[in-house]
Amino acid sequence: GGTAVTAALLGAEVHVFAAIGTDEQGDFLCNRMKSVGIVQDGIQRLPEFPTSATVINVRPNGDRPALHALGASDHLNLTESLCAKIGKLVSPTALESDGLVPILHIGSIGLKKGCDHELSVLRLLEGLRNDYTLPPNILVTLDLIAPHDGMSAFLSKALAWVDY
Repeated sequence: GGTAVTAALLGAEVHVFAAIGTDEQGDFLCNRMKSVGIVQDGIQRLPEFPTSATVINVRPNGDRPALHALGASDHLNLTESLCAKIGKLVSPTALESDGLVPILHIGSIGLKKGCDHELSVLRLLEGLRNDYTLPPNILVTLDLIAPHDGMSAFLSKALAWVDY
C-alpha cells in the first residue's frame, strides 16, 4: 500500500489490486487508501488470512533487511475478470484523454509465493500485452523486494514486459 498511497498523494489516479485480511490492519489499509482517493474495487478481502505486513529496517551501512509476515497477499487470485479489469484501465481508449503517462506497478515480488509464478504475474503481463494492446507510453514496473533461488527463470520471462 505504501507505493499506492505515495502515488495518490502526488496526484496520481491510483487503482489497487490486492488481497488483504479482514483484520484491523486490513481495515486500516482500506481506510488510509480511501482517505487519499485510491480506487479499491480490485481488493480481495480474505477473512481466513491476516493482512500481510513488511517492516524494512535500514541499517547504518545501508543494508535493508525485510521482516515480512506472510498473509492474505500470498493468496491474491488473478482471475480472468480481475485481469480484464486491469486491462481496461490501461487500454489506449481509457488513457487517451488525460495525456498522463500510465504506470502499472507490480509490487513485492519475491515475498508473495502465490504471485511469483507464470500462472499469475506472467499471465497478467502476457495477457495485457497481447489482449489489450497496451499503449506504447505505459511504464510497467516490477518491485523485486526479496530475490530468492529460482527467480532467474521468472525474471527472464517477466523482464520482456517490464520497463523498470
